[in-house]
Amino acid sequence: MIIAYTHPVIPPTGQLVIGAIGTIRVVPEYAPQDKQTAKAYAIDPTATLDIPLNQLRIVPRLVVEVSFTADHRAVEGVELATFVTHFKRLCNTPDLLLANLV
Repeated sequence: MIIAYTHPVIPPTGQLVIGAIGTIRVVPEYAPQDKQTAKAYAIDPTATLDIPLNQLRIVPRLVVEVSFTADHRAVEGVELATFVTHFKRLCNTPDLLLANLV
């Protein structure tokens, strides 16, 4: 059995923050320029579209589930949210990650 998502639990040994990172998966997604058309078709299949439905492009997208849990006696939610936002930005732009390592 493959678990696609997990929720980390802080053990009673005193950790303040714990994170879980799943495996990277490839999922199909409409191309960025075709998303609005696909959404319009999903809302109203009888609508006249700018692009024929069979010409919408599907492209591969890398997805990874990430979850963080913090002890709110020591870490504020805003601080954890700021960290998660920064972590997401680093994952979406690997060159920025390399620049921060230098």
